[in-house]
Amino acid sequence: MRRMITRAVVLLVSVSLWAIPAVHGQELSAEAGRVVDYLLQDWQRQFSSTTIPHAMQFMGMDVEDDLRLEVVAHLRDNDGLARNLQWWGANNYLFSNLEKRLAKYLVLLQKRAEKLPTATEAAQALEISEAELRARMAFMAQSGFLETAANDLGFALAPGFQRWAGPLQHNFHTVRIDGNAPLDVW
Repeated sequence: MRRMITRAVVLLVSVSLWAIPAVHGQELSAEAGRVVDYLLQDWQRQFSSTTIPHAMQFMGMDVEDDLRLEVVAHLRDNDGLARNLQWWGANNYLFSNLEKRLAKYLVLLQKRAEKLPTATEAAQALEISEAELRARMAFMAQSGFLETAANDLGFALAPGFQRWAGPLQHNFHTVRIDGNAPLDVW
C-alpha cells in the first residue's frame, strides 16, 4: 500500500511539473521576458512610466515591432503586474513617440474635420517619409488601433479607438536627468 501511495505521489508530482503553466498564462520569448522584467522594475520608481520601445532602447535592443506586440499582449493579459498598467493601460506603453504623435494627429483630425488626411498630408505634417508613415500605420493596425481602409490614407481609426489609449490618449513626456537613462512620464 505504501508503495502504491509513493508511486501515485511521484506520478502526480511528475504530471504537475510537466504541466507547469506558462508565466501569467502566456509563454514569452527570452527577449520579451527581459523587456517585461525591465519595465516592471523601472515602473517601481516614482513617476516612471517608461514605454516598451524606450525600454528596448535602454537595454541595447533593436526596437522590433513583433517583439513590442509580444510584450504588450502579455501586459494586456496581465494588467495586475503593475499599478501603471492598472491606471493607464498597457496600450499606453506600446507606441513610440512618433507613433503617439501620429495617433494624436489622426484622432484630432477625425474629431475636428471628421475625416482623415491623405498619406501625403500626414507624412508632411509629421515630417517623415510616406514609406515610414505607412510602416508605422501598418504596425498600428497590427496593434489594434488602426484598421486598413479604402481611403487616401489606406487606414482608418479602429472601432473603439477613443477608449484604446485609456485616460492618457497618447499624451507623453520624456524626461532626461543627467547621469540617468531618460524616462517617460505622464
